[in-house]
Amino acid sequence: MGSGGRPTVAAYKRISTELSEKEIFEHYNTNNFEIYFEGTEELKKNGNDQIWYEGYMKNENVLSPEEQIEVIIQYRTEFSYPFFIDLY
Repeated sequence: MGSGGRPTVAAYKRISTELSEKEIFEHYNTNNFEIYFEGTEELKKNGNDQIWYEGYMKNENVLSPEEQIEVIIQYRTEFSYPFFIDLY
């Protein structure tokens, strides 16, 4: 993935927890984390076997207070380095 010669870096973790959606949201809703609850995500894969998640994040007002089984926490940012070197 990338744009304008600056690759996008994505790191994600799928976790199982007994916390509620609301508790998870309150903890991770900082530092631009993407929070995908079960059924709101879609796994993406490109021709280089790089994988990441796309989807929609729930509105804070509709989060369930019930216990949550699985959630994906993902962080995406552009990788930048001081010298642009095009090897291709």
